[in-house]
Amino acid sequence: MVGEGHELMRICDSLQQKLNESEHALKDLQDQRLVIEKDIVIKTKSIFIDRNKCMTHRTRYPSMSRLLGNQ
Repeated sequence: MVGEGHELMRICDSLQQKLNESEHALKDLQDQRLVIEKDIVIKTKSIFIDRNKCMTHRTRYPSMSRLLGNQ
């Protein structure tokens, strides 16, 4: 009986360690998700600015091939 009690304690400790590792991995994944979501917001805003603010100015200038004389 004492041996079984020690075995159960060892198993509980092992499971607790695995739980702690899993919680740490989950926190890391959540942190990475936040970083990715922030990147997506920044890139979405950048694309919006490029399309709606810069593109209108770019269309006024000749294309690179036209500037090189290739019309």
